Amino acid sequence: MLLRSKHFNLVAIVRAVFCLSCLCSVVVFAAAAGSNQVSLKATNMPLRHALDKISEQARLNIVYPPELVDGFEVTCDIASTPIKSALAEVLKNTDIIFDVQDDGRIVLAQGAPAADVRLTLRGRVVDKESGEPLADVNVFLANTRMGAASNREGHFAIEGVPLGTFDLVASRIGYEVGKRKLVARRTLPEDLEMRLAPRPFQAPEIEVSATAMEQWREDFEHFRALFFGTTKNAATCKINNAGVLDFERSKSGAFSAIASEALIIENSALGYKLDYVLETFRATESLITMRGFSKYTEQSHRNRRQSVLWELNRQKTYQGSLKHFLATLCRMKNALQFAWKKKEVRDNYLEDEGFKVYLVKEPWTSQDRKRLRDAARILQPGTSDDHQVLRFPHYLMVHYTREVPPPAYVVFKGKIGDPKKQISLVTMTADSLLVDMAGNIFDSNGLRVDGFGLRTYGYWSWERMADRLPWDYGSLGLVSNKRE
Repeated sequence: MLLRSKHFNLVAIVRAVFCLSCLCSVVVFAAAAGSNQVSLKATNMPLRHALDKISEQARLNIVYPPELVDGFEVTCDIASTPIKSALAEVLKNTDIIFDVQDDGRIVLAQGAPAADVRLTLRGRVVDKESGEPLADVNVFLANTRMGAASNREGHFAIEGVPLGTFDLVASRIGYEVGKRKLVARRTLPEDLEMRLAPRPFQAPEIEVSATAMEQWREDFEHFRALFFGTTKNAATCKINNAGVLDFERSKSGAFSAIASEALIIENSALGYKLDYVLETFRATESLITMRGFSKYTEQSHRNRRQSVLWELNRQKTYQGSLKHFLATLCRMKNALQFAWKKKEVRDNYLEDEGFKVYLVKEPWTSQDRKRLRDAARILQPGTSDDHQVLRFPHYLMVHYTREVPPPAYVVFKGKIGDPKKQISLVTMTADSLLVDMAGNIFDSNGLRVDGFGLRTYGYWSWERMADRLPWDYGSLGLVSNKRE
């Protein structure tokens, strides 16, 4: 019995020593995360590479999802610095936080970004072939009111850039349009350079027949109706440099348009001037596909009455639009997280904004339509609190009840159901999309896609370029007709 007791005590002591040694190794390993010295000298180095170098020097595992560090660059000069201090320096211009785990791993995660962070983007535009600076280049963030013109040295500065992902566009007469993805996450690339390729010179035609000019005018009026639509806003829109457009009709009946320069558009109903870079325009009997990049500029108002009228028109254009609907869905999803009476939110939130939503399998019949009261279920949490993942099967039928369509809609060939009701159909052409609280649509890379990834029919397909608003219009709390 005594021998057993001694044997038991010996085994217990061995086990205790082993556990203590393991615990000490963990403590020592975790402590190493705070004491290891690292050095790093970098200029515009991708954050991913900087983290790899720190991990290699410290012999520690730094864990993070790849998309978390995309778009960040590091400029630093760190010499023999403790790893925690080194990481704080490398991550200081990001919204990324880190935590040292008990097993010694360092885990990176998304922090809470400041809601009102605004950055200044500085860069330079040069000729791709000669490297010479280009002046008077229109550089802008697509579909926003943010942009600037380059000076004689090719330099430009765009102020007030919010956090997010954008298409940066550069346009100048005589050059191909330049585009690049821009990620603004607490920091922006330094010394950004855009290189524009000269557009090949095309000798003008010596003689243009009266018949050809008449055909061009006819094609332009056709394009204008398809591009702007036939809404009340469309009647006030004009293209100041229509001569840069050319048109083509295929044997199959498809109608397409190209523009040698950015279109200069005035929308007198909404008070915007647009520089519109047309990338794609193709229309068939059943489908219109158009894609481009807009820079919105506020027009100067003659008096306060005109300013107020423009804002009223913008609100009226926003209400009942696809943008309004998607923003309402996101706000509803957010409200459900904190609501005490969730059923009341599901049943009333959309209707309070004027929307009735149905899920339908066959778009041109109403026999199989099903009322979608819990419409928020078509949204799932995204990678950040600012975005939701949109995904739904078949078609959504959306009826906006707050106003009846104007008389011009009655003759629209693509109307759905009762022409006295604002009824739209929407289906997905992508597996999933991201939507933010302002109702903007993003692709899987975080780029705003301005309606692409969705195909609309009915009332929303009747509303076209004349009824588009800048992406930041309708941000949370800016516009709402919800009844309290």
